[in-house]
Amino acid sequence: MPVSVSGLTSDFDSQALIDKLVELEKKPLKRLEEEKEISKLKVEVLEMIKNDFKTLRDTTKSLYGVDNVFKKKSAKGVDETSFSVKTLENASLGPLKIEILQIAQPHSVSSDPFLTDTVFPAGSFKVKVGTNIRFVSFDGGTAEDLAFAINKQAGDVVNASAIRDTPDSFIFQLTGLKTGKDNTLSLFEDSGVFSKISLVKPKKNIFFNLSKDDGFREEEWQSYSGNDKKFINLQGNALFQEDLFIVNNKAVELKIDEIKVQPDTVLEITGYNFPLKEDTTLIKEEESNIFTRLFSVKVKDIEISGGLIPVNETESLNQNINIPETESGIGIAYGTGKNRKEKSFFIEKQISSMTTNSFSLSIPVEGVEKIDRIFLFSLSPYRVMAVSDIKIRSTAQSQYDFARTIQNPQDAIFKINDVEIKRPENNNISDVVKGLVFDLKAPTAKPVTFTVDYSMSDIFKQLVQFVSNYNTCMDTLNQISRTTHADKPGDYDKSEQGLFSTDSSFMNIRSKMRTIVLSPYPTSVSNNLAVSAQLGLSTGAWNSAFDDVRSGKLKLDQNKFEEVFRKYPVAVMEFFGSDTDNDKKINEGLAFRMDNFLLDVTRVKSGIIDVKIEKIKEDIRNQNTTISQKEEDVQKYESKLKEQFGNMERKMSTLKAQQKWLDQRLNQKKNED
Repeated sequence: MPVSVSGLTSDFDSQALIDKLVELEKKPLKRLEEEKEISKLKVEVLEMIKNDFKTLRDTTKSLYGVDNVFKKKSAKGVDETSFSVKTLENASLGPLKIEILQIAQPHSVSSDPFLTDTVFPAGSFKVKVGTNIRFVSFDGGTAEDLAFAINKQAGDVVNASAIRDTPDSFIFQLTGLKTGKDNTLSLFEDSGVFSKISLVKPKKNIFFNLSKDDGFREEEWQSYSGNDKKFINLQGNALFQEDLFIVNNKAVELKIDEIKVQPDTVLEITGYNFPLKEDTTLIKEEESNIFTRLFSVKVKDIEISGGLIPVNETESLNQNINIPETESGIGIAYGTGKNRKEKSFFIEKQISSMTTNSFSLSIPVEGVEKIDRIFLFSLSPYRVMAVSDIKIRSTAQSQYDFARTIQNPQDAIFKINDVEIKRPENNNISDVVKGLVFDLKAPTAKPVTFTVDYSMSDIFKQLVQFVSNYNTCMDTLNQISRTTHADKPGDYDKSEQGLFSTDSSFMNIRSKMRTIVLSPYPTSVSNNLAVSAQLGLSTGAWNSAFDDVRSGKLKLDQNKFEEVFRKYPVAVMEFFGSDTDNDKKINEGLAFRMDNFLLDVTRVKSGIIDVKIEKIKEDIRNQNTTISQKEEDVQKYESKLKEQFGNMERKMSTLKAQQKWLDQRLNQKKNED
């Protein structure tokens, strides 16, 4: 393509003319660009309007439905340093008096100081807080290692800490994570981990212990003296040996020191239980082991003497004997004569499936308050019970006492309207006063009176927010729909018109919103409350300026609203949202209608605004296509002009050269003449 330089061969400025012609050709392109920018501005404004409507809708939702703000209540006059009160919608209005005497505390203990380089042995132990039991396995190590092991394996019920009280020593601390007097902290271990740091000292929790060490107190055993017919007049002997107490076809009892049964008291018994051959007799012989004399029978001409018999062999030896399922066991009793109370436990019932003759049982003691006698029984001459150990103890007590008690567990004690109440926890106490949830923080210096009332501050906050968001939407609608008027045709400033002044949709939205706010709604006191103005919610007071009323913006008279709300709280809730057809769903009310209308406006893709946004975006895509085509046409037009003017420049240059040659020839001719 030829290139020309303006004015190079002539006085004519061809480039300036080309620029003017191209600028004239670009005018439609500039108009398209302006239209595109207006379209983009419309999309931005519509997005802003949509957000405004969504904000208004969010506020509207709080004015009706299950969780509407008009149900909200609060406690006034609460001493936040001592307690807090959460109010539910079913809380009764009125004053309440509370006095906190003590707050609930967990059990917390510590050790004596010990050297920081102390190494603790490996071992397993049991941590108990109230009824919660956790087992901990410790591989040995430092105090920090021990605390880590406890917190990892029992951290849901207890917290362990190794606290450096001096540069050279630690104090080990255990704190239960549950408050209340019943959540006592207990430790059970045999490895000596805690005794090494003086956290614990042994504690006796056995109320009664009968074993070979005291010779089974042979001379103190007597015949059964109770009233249970199945134990009376049993024949046979109770045999005592150095390591066993044997009962066969006999019921005998022992008087013991009175024991008051505590929670988790258990009766522990260890020994052997097995059947005998029908013709076997038991004879007390001092010089031989008792097991060599329990039986002596022949099986297929082979004599078997002594030793414990496995169950399957026992059954073969006694297959012709009808032995009851329950025939031997242990019992506890208290008192004498008609006032005697007792309870018996059959060994066979306590063991679901006996695979050997030996047993070791821990039986919970229930149904009796005291124990002053223990009795043993075997109801058949073919059944022997040989006891090696009997204990009565409480598993509720720790195996150890703690060296130092930092804090004893205790319940929270407080009074509501002078009624004393105890609870094991301080927080979320919801079963004392209907609709109120208490959190106790500290004892009160004196009784505190607080009042449960509607939360007017929250109610006004939501109403003011609703009015503000509604007015923001109205302002925006007024601006984008604004039109201008002129006294003479053409005598108006088009720039003052709203961006959507020719779109009736937004005028319709504005009109619909005003209608929703000003329409009457059914309530249970329709004569006193049916329209928003009766609530102090209006587009202006009586005799307000017309422009104020025409703007559609709302005003809230808080004093009037509170007066009406306190008289008719239920009717106010109905005004904003109610169920008129008894189908358990709200279908009427100002807030209900506004919410549903705004949903139609803001719904994704199918809502009024999203449909408009998509239409304008489609226009922008078309404008981009047209602009691109127009830019290409302008470039072609400019290239064509440059080519045409380049040709003209070359022709003018040729003419000038010819003129110069002619001038030279003419001058030469004159000189020759």
